[in-house]
Amino acid sequence: MTLSELDFADIALLSDNIIEAQELLSRVESECEKFGLHLIAKKTEYMVYNIGDHAPLKTFGGSSLKEVDDFKYLGSRMQSTEKALHDMKKIWTSQQPKGLKMRFFHAAIKTILLYGCESWTLTKAMTKSINGCYTRMQRIAQNASWRDHSTNLELYGNIPLLSEKIKERRLRLAGHCLRHPELPAIKAIVWEPTHGRRCPERPTKTMLKTLIEDAGVGKEELFSCMQDRVVWRVRHRARLKDAATRQLGSTE
Repeated sequence: MTLSELDFADIALLSDNIIEAQELLSRVESECEKFGLHLIAKKTEYMVYNIGDHAPLKTFGGSSLKEVDDFKYLGSRMQSTEKALHDMKKIWTSQQPKGLKMRFFHAAIKTILLYGCESWTLTKAMTKSINGCYTRMQRIAQNASWRDHSTNLELYGNIPLLSEKIKERRLRLAGHCLRHPELPAIKAIVWEPTHGRRCPERPTKTMLKTLIEDAGVGKEELFSCMQDRVVWRVRHRARLKDAATRQLGSTE
């Protein structure tokens, strides 16, 4: 495809603060213009989290971008998990079999909730929060009131906790990237700090440290297993199965 045939392209940018976001936007816009591509301000939106009053993001031409509470990216709205759950209330409260409701739940709700989870590095507090949120969603989808005192075994069955599913997806993607060193993502996966100290606002764990904890092995064994696609698939699927077994055992 030539550049003249490229009518539009979507791109998402992430930053820790407004100043860095503006710098990143300007750098992307500058590089795009080298190839004859231009940013369309009226079609570009941005969201902020935990940021007070701030100057709006602007293009090279001085046009201010629109700040929104939600927007659609790759077919899904960024803030849509809860909305999608409640929009399907008629299904959750219907007399449909539980198995059918769960198929709807996994296809229409869980996919939104887990979007991009392969890149998440979660703290213990975040893991607990996500698992709690997922349990509440399960109760809504199964139309199970908290007054019924349903156990996790009744809610989940043989489905592992959401945090375990996130680990499984993270390990699967990491293995794929490691077997393809030409991919830029591999640099983020195997990166380790070699000097200096971590700034107070930076994450406490690297992706590599997270993967080592997920797999329960050392770094050398981790890389060795990842190189063999079959071995790696069997290993991380077995880990997910073990997690589900432990979960069932703890609820009996």
